[in-house]
Amino acid sequence: MKLLVATNWDTDLIETLSPFPVAELFGALAETPVGGGRPSSVLAHTTREEAADYVRAVHDKGWGFNYLLNAPCMGNMEYDKETHRDLLKHLEWLCEIGVDTVTVSIPYLLEIIKRQFPELKVKVSVIAHVGSVARARFYEQLGADEITLDYMKNRDFAFLRRVRESVSCDLTLLVNDMCLYQCPYRTYHYNACGHASQAWYPTGGLFVDYCIVSCTLQKLEEPAQMLSCRWIRPEDLSRYEALGYEKFKISGRRMPTPWLTRVTEAYTQQRFDGNLIDILMVQIPAKPYIDNRALDGFLDHFEAQGCKDNCPDCGYCATFAERAVRCDGKEIQWYITALKNIKNDLASSHVILEDHERRMPQKIAATDEQSASEQTAAVQWNPKTREEFEQIISFVPRAFRALANRFVAQASEDIARERGSLVVERADIVKAFLRHTPKGNRKNMLKGLRSIDIDPDQY
Repeated sequence: MKLLVATNWDTDLIETLSPFPVAELFGALAETPVGGGRPSSVLAHTTREEAADYVRAVHDKGWGFNYLLNAPCMGNMEYDKETHRDLLKHLEWLCEIGVDTVTVSIPYLLEIIKRQFPELKVKVSVIAHVGSVARARFYEQLGADEITLDYMKNRDFAFLRRVRESVSCDLTLLVNDMCLYQCPYRTYHYNACGHASQAWYPTGGLFVDYCIVSCTLQKLEEPAQMLSCRWIRPEDLSRYEALGYEKFKISGRRMPTPWLTRVTEAYTQQRFDGNLIDILMVQIPAKPYIDNRALDGFLDHFEAQGCKDNCPDCGYCATFAERAVRCDGKEIQWYITALKNIKNDLASSHVILEDHERRMPQKIAATDEQSASEQTAAVQWNPKTREEFEQIISFVPRAFRALANRFVAQASEDIARERGSLVVERADIVKAFLRHTPKGNRKNMLKGLRSIDIDPDQY
């Protein structure tokens, strides 16, 4: 077993991963000429000098470093003379600092690297959707040294067996992603992320994660969707090893070091007790609970019969969800309401345009638990508190500010009501931010609060 682990550029991560069978760390600068699968706003901003030192430290451990240039689209700028020149200079720099492998999604980039930078190995990204033997052979013939197979094929054992027998290049499986099965947002999402991490792109990293809002809402409203996602449990790695697979990719470039370490340990031990959500690449403030032990034997059906691919008529995942998934409670229902409101804000252009420019009025969703009086009670904001709220919201990655603005503002008003007030004060907004900031962003939030003389320990 070889684990390929995302890096957050934290030097401590290298040491904490030392006990595990890590073969490679992968990552990229927040902005590159090509871009990648995450918007720059959620990634650590590392300098070139720091990256060079980091690659050397990775090599000192005997591991490889894989640099991601895997955006699915460059808007034809790969043929623009200036951008093309920048791309080649970036690849020259990668060779200078000793990068071992470059991951791409665009076939043309694969050919450029193999022709002009033969010292670099090239891996085909999961974003290229290699989900057929024919496509795998195409990329191998194009020169690919390794392919990360389409995540959607993780439970198609017949395909996995055929493709392993059909190509000689290395094959990797992504294990802890939580995209919807056959996600309709996936192509759009990767394109949006790619453009939001391209150094030259005119919007300068602007990104609103409509796709995450939409798919998270769908999973919370239909818990069986969480089991239909094509993640691989640590306990099931041996089934894939039996087919000839030894490389398993752990995603999480925007996650903190303790999280990445916990996930790597779980896949090393091939066992995890607790909430499966805790090792999957998903950030939901109001977390559902997936009892990993209740999923023992879940994969048997897929290995023996294959997926019927007729969700939700099959009902297999729904049956397991009834005993393994807990997705209820006031907090989750409240979060569902917030997500619906964000969807409405986006569809009505409220997030983008001023009120007088919009064609449609806002419609605010309400949960069953919220009484009519709660919905109509006029909660006021202390003007100073509103200013502080705007300061704190700047510590949220730009990709999630639209969601946070609606979500945390509503939470602040609820907290004010809970203490019997109709005026939102500083304590209300700080508690709301602390309560609803995902673990991956919590360190930055705490640092931000302290930078404006707010001591989070007081709340």
